[in-house]
Amino acid sequence: MPSIKNIEKNIQELEGFEVRISSNSAKRNLPEYDYDRAARAAFTVADWKRARFERNYPELKIEVLRGDGKVATNTLTLAKIRAGYE
Repeated sequence: MPSIKNIEKNIQELEGFEVRISSNSAKRNLPEYDYDRAARAAFTVADWKRARFERNYPELKIEVLRGDGKVATNTLTLAKIRAGYE
């Protein structure tokens, strides 16, 4: 049972960008972020949230962070966000 910090770390390692997850409750039975490959570069932040995050963690809130630490808009592609970390 991973912690929120572990999920953030796993997302960063696989997807190539940082996230900030928040929760209203401390106790959770959270699943692993269990994907074999990073999401497609053409996905927007909204696509990624819907397909990968909200499906597995519907009770949590997430912000995707750009390379400069600012919160990414839902219309940015993952390719652009990842490029900011290079």
